[in-house]
Amino acid sequence: MEQKHFSFLFCGIAFCAAGILFLSYSSNCFRIVPQERFAYFQRDMESFIVGRMVKSQHDGIFSAAGLPGLGGNDQLPPAYDQPSFVLQYNAFFTGRPLPRYLPYLSQSGGQGIIAGIAAVLSPFTAENTLFFLYLANSALTVCMLMALIVWSYHEWGIGASLCMYAGCFFSPVFHLFARNLWWCFGAFYLPLIVVLLLCPKTPYARRAPFYAGVFCAVFIKCFLNGYEYISAVLIMAVTPIVYYAVTCCWEIKRSIAVTSTTLGVSLAAVMANMFLLLYQVAQVKGDWYAGIRHIIMSFLKRSHGNPVDFSPVYGEGLRASVGSVMNIYLNDPLSLYGGIRDGLRYWQVIAMALLGILFLFLYNRKKEKENSERRRIEGCGAMILVSLCAPLSWFLIFKAHAYVHNDDVVWYMPFMLYVWGGIGIVASVIVRELYRAVFK
Repeated sequence: MEQKHFSFLFCGIAFCAAGILFLSYSSNCFRIVPQERFAYFQRDMESFIVGRMVKSQHDGIFSAAGLPGLGGNDQLPPAYDQPSFVLQYNAFFTGRPLPRYLPYLSQSGGQGIIAGIAAVLSPFTAENTLFFLYLANSALTVCMLMALIVWSYHEWGIGASLCMYAGCFFSPVFHLFARNLWWCFGAFYLPLIVVLLLCPKTPYARRAPFYAGVFCAVFIKCFLNGYEYISAVLIMAVTPIVYYAVTCCWEIKRSIAVTSTTLGVSLAAVMANMFLLLYQVAQVKGDWYAGIRHIIMSFLKRSHGNPVDFSPVYGEGLRASVGSVMNIYLNDPLSLYGGIRDGLRYWQVIAMALLGILFLFLYNRKKEKENSERRRIEGCGAMILVSLCAPLSWFLIFKAHAYVHNDDVVWYMPFMLYVWGGIGIVASVIVRELYRAVFK
């Protein structure tokens, strides 16, 4: 009976915590970031989704192959500039068609297709439809983060979950990205959550349902927001495997096999989505070769292509070295409450995380503890170390894109989340040892 009451209490607390996070992400009611920045954050990219909604309303949901884009007319042709961005919202709110359309060819635009369906079927005003879409995006992000927080509670205890929740609540990054229609931010964490929930604890268990879930999760992620931060997402998804390999004492050979298979299935899902994108581009351009060429050139201009082959906008990033890009991001200040970026640098956060892992390792070796608790602490340290590879992979592979779009959101996929959990573990250990020293 007590266990049942505790379960109800836990569910109630988790639900309330999720509700507070949802209110904050959807409305910025606690002013975690300046309201003007919250309201207009990356309206340039979001306007591609609003333009898709206008296109869907007047020409059909799958017109222009369902791709996101910017609408325009003879007086104001579609272009990547502020007047075009504003025009998308004005056309949506007034119900005016935009006969000219410039599709964005670098992703399938699933978020735009869904938004277009909502725009066509919604009985509400355009303003309310847009508002409900903001709510839906915020809810998706909250669901993903709360799943990770609840998991951390079951694995690492209340200290880790509270610190992770506090980090999510006070993070300006999550508040800015959570509701944006372009980013569909919760989709970044979908593969991670699927692996957390479906990964078998034993290395020789039947894994076909697990790999099917991974494939679907990665495909859905790519469908909803393209290949943004894709290397970070794929590495993020294997961090739970590393954790279970440590805590459940998997053999090294088997651990490598499961990890590599998971990555292989994930890459297969990415390729499957690329075939869908090729079909969409072929529908717009008229031939498959145009789609293949666009994907290759899009990859090169974001990674290590020849600067001569691209516009000057990308030239500086392509000429930049990987070391210089790393230096930019490592010296970026951590985003703080109120949107202030004047705190710790990320290299300092990494150094502190390594010290925390060392502290937990020495504590584990010094104290006689139950094996399960010891392995969970070691598993947390392993997760933090592997999660650090996620943002670093983005800087290494897509260094030109990282140079042009300097944004610290990739540090939260999921390195900072695990760091917050690690802080909670360290704090719990210190409090427990102080309590024992004073009262026992």
